Amino acid sequence: MTEPSPRLSLRGVTVAYDGHRALSDVDVSVGRGEFLALVGPSGSGKTTLLKTVNRLVECDAGAVFIDGAPVQDRSAADLRRSIGYVFQDIGLFPHMTVAQNIWLVPALTGADRDGRDARVAQLLDMVALPRELAGRKATQLSGGQAQRVGFARALAAEPQIVLMDEPFGALDPVTRGDLGRAYRALHDAMGLTTVMVTHDMGEAMLLSDRIAVMRGGRIAACGTPAELLSMRYDETVGGLLAEPLRQAERLLAMRGEG
Repeated sequence: MTEPSPRLSLRGVTVAYDGHRALSDVDVSVGRGEFLALVGPSGSGKTTLLKTVNRLVECDAGAVFIDGAPVQDRSAADLRRSIGYVFQDIGLFPHMTVAQNIWLVPALTGADRDGRDARVAQLLDMVALPRELAGRKATQLSGGQAQRVGFARALAAEPQIVLMDEPFGALDPVTRGDLGRAYRALHDAMGLTTVMVTHDMGEAMLLSDRIAVMRGGRIAACGTPAELLSMRYDETVGGLLAEPLRQAERLLAMRGEG
C-alpha cells in the first residue's frame, strides 16, 4: 500500500535576512494528525520556519507543500485563512467582544452570520470557556481565558493545520500546563496537524509526537521524545534534552525520592 503524502513538508527551505541565513536548506515533513514541536536556542530559526508555512515569510530557495501542493501557488490571504495560527501575544482586538474576535476569519470567508452564535457557543465549549463570555470585551478576560479564545479563533474556520508560536509562554505554570493538555486533547479529537514553537523542552516532550531541534537555521536533530532521549548528541542539543531530566531529578530529590 502506498504511504499517504505528508500533510505538510518543507524541502530545501532557505531564508536570508540582510545576507544572514535564518534558515539553511531545511527539510522536514509533518504527517496528518501529527504534532511537531520546534525547539532550540533564540535565533535558531524556529519562528522563521513556522512563518514560511503561511507565507508570513517567503522562501529564498526551496518550497513548502501542503498535501503535496506548493503554498506559493495559493494567494497568501487564502492560505492564511485556511491555517489556524496561535501566538504568545494572542492578538485579540480589545474593542471587540469575544464572539467578534472568534468570528473574524469565518466573517472574512463569507460565512453565514445567522449561524455565528451557535458556532461561537460550540467553540467556547470546545476550549472549556463559559458561553456567557461571548459578549464580554477581550480586555475583561484573564490571560488564560484570552489564550483559550485565541485557540477558539484559530479553530473557527475548521483548519487542518494549526501553527503555534510560544502559545503558553506568558502564562503561569499551572495555567500553562492545563492549556497544553487541553489543546493536545483538541488536536487528537479533531485530527489536527500541529506545529508548535516552544523554548520549553519539557513542554515539547509532554505534548508532541516528534521534536525538531533547531540550531543555526538547520535541524540538528529530529525524532520522538523517546528517540531523542536514547541518542547521543553534541553539547548544545544534549543540553536541551537533558534539562527536563535534571529538573525532574531535583524535584524527586526534594521529596526524598532521588
